[in-house]
Amino acid sequence: MIRRNFRTLVSAVLICALVLFSAGCIKQESDESYSGKDLTLYYVNKAYLLDESTKEVFVQYNAKRPSLPKELEKATDDEKVSYAAVGALLLLKEVPANISDKAVSVVNKDVVINNVTVKYGVAVVDIERESLEKLGGSMDESLFVSQIVATLLDSFEEVTSVQFMVDGKEVDSLMGHVDTSAPFVAPTIR
Repeated sequence: MIRRNFRTLVSAVLICALVLFSAGCIKQESDESYSGKDLTLYYVNKAYLLDESTKEVFVQYNAKRPSLPKELEKATDDEKVSYAAVGALLLLKEVPANISDKAVSVVNKDVVINNVTVKYGVAVVDIERESLEKLGGSMDESLFVSQIVATLLDSFEEVTSVQFMVDGKEVDSLMGHVDTSAPFVAPTIR
């Protein structure tokens, strides 16, 4: 009788431990599947700026997604992707040292990204108007849009298109050269 109760107790403890361990593993895998994914960042190829016949417009660079802060652990998937998308665009502001000899970024430190929200597959990138005025002409605008669109589409399977806003408002163009009235499903330059 004691032996039978002991076996039942041990079995119950093992089952509880297995259930708790499994629940912990599922959560851990979910967190790892979020933060363990790479970002594919796109920087402008310096050679392309010197000679537009150069085939490679962008230099790709892989980086890790930013870790989620504690307050976002219970956030929706869209909120988590929005957070990571902001992180990806902030990474575009500085070219990594190991590719700085061959790449530059049009999304530079002067560009203020007000927010990025992802909902139903659309990443809405809101940019400060004043900071856009520091960019150049039509080439800069095309590269700027393409650099952001390529980075978001290739870094996040949850993002299927990218819409631009300026100071929270929909605009026909960021700087008068590229039509931004509809979401982008591909970069304007590739």
